[in-house]
Amino acid sequence: MGQLAGQGRGPGARNVQAMAGAAIVAGLAGLVIMIVTASVLDPVSNAEFMVFWSLLFWVVGALAGIQVETVRSVRQAALVAADGGGGARGVRTRGVRVVPWGLGCGLAVAAAVAGVGWFVDRPAFAGSAGVSAAALIVGAGLFGGQAAFAGAAGGCGRWRWAGVMLAGEALVRLAGFAIVLALIDGERFVPFKVATAAGSLILLVGLWPGSGARLALRARGDAAPAGYLRRTGPAVLANAASSSLINGFPALMSLTMDAGTVRGAAGLMFAVTMVRAPFLVLINAFAPMLVARLVGAGRRAGRLVAVGAVGLAAVAGIGALVVAIVGPWLLGYLRPAYQIGGPVLAALTAGAACLSAVTLSGSWALARGQHGAYLAGWLAALAVAAGVLAGPFSATVAVIVSLVAGPLVGAAVHIALITRHHRRAHG
Repeated sequence: MGQLAGQGRGPGARNVQAMAGAAIVAGLAGLVIMIVTASVLDPVSNAEFMVFWSLLFWVVGALAGIQVETVRSVRQAALVAADGGGGARGVRTRGVRVVPWGLGCGLAVAAAVAGVGWFVDRPAFAGSAGVSAAALIVGAGLFGGQAAFAGAAGGCGRWRWAGVMLAGEALVRLAGFAIVLALIDGERFVPFKVATAAGSLILLVGLWPGSGARLALRARGDAAPAGYLRRTGPAVLANAASSSLINGFPALMSLTMDAGTVRGAAGLMFAVTMVRAPFLVLINAFAPMLVARLVGAGRRAGRLVAVGAVGLAAVAGIGALVVAIVGPWLLGYLRPAYQIGGPVLAALTAGAACLSAVTLSGSWALARGQHGAYLAGWLAALAVAAGVLAGPFSATVAVIVSLVAGPLVGAAVHIALITRHHRRAHG
């Protein structure tokens, strides 16, 4: 009974704070890696590395949908077992064992992306196409198992293990980069790709002989494999749409622009990464709490979203001014070869705020249970951003306009669909 009680618990304030802290650790570790690679790689190699990094984490962001569905599935199975609905034994017999199936999903998706990317995204596979493909499959594929493990841990009420997986992955990856820096004196481009994939070895934590790890590894969902996959697919698709602009933007540039333009845009991509980092750390850390807060707000959720949008606009205005003044000096200090003007950095800051805005509106859609609206808004944002990037513009103009217009259109679609649903529901 104690185990079932643990399975039935929600995240709670302390656990949510722990997960937010783990997300912040992960974001800061990634930022350190971006600064290190910009410092030791030449501009062309760094551009290609950022495209590879972006493609891998685009897939990782998509596969995070496995964690969302796994939390729901495992917790629902535990509740049914506790209530005697079909009996605990029946749930254990029929329900899918989520960690192996999540791992299989991750490897399948990563292999498919690597196969397609091999032919259409050459900058991502520069240096050694074989190593790049293997690193993508291992690094992103194993994350499917990690996401299922973390989701199972959360569904069982063992949120500490979910936080360990999130922060541990980033720290293992950071250690991999430190080893490459310490042991390799020559060209580090390809070894950095291997180090990027090393973070997913945190999945081995699941073999730790602790009760929480064993419980998560044995956890089963509330449906047979076909049902689990049927629900996981839309979650992965929705995350892929949002991840395209959050984690996958350099890869999106590579897919829509010619290779020469991409290889010459290292400074611009690095500037985008640095300017967006504070926003993305906050998004990754507090998005789950935001959804929970909006769910609890009920009819006041729209007002909270409006207040949040006003706050974002204020922060973006102040941030743009500060970045315009300090940014050129800071970029020049970190990498003298990257010269980006203050007005461009201010515009990129506005784009980062717009990305936060569509995340805010998307969280509102999720809080209302309108997953279709959530997906439609992100797909609209992706379509607009990709269309602009593929247009006849300079790299700087295309990046700025896509980062502003895409998220704003996506947020507009979210709000329009939410409003229409509300009017229909209330006559």
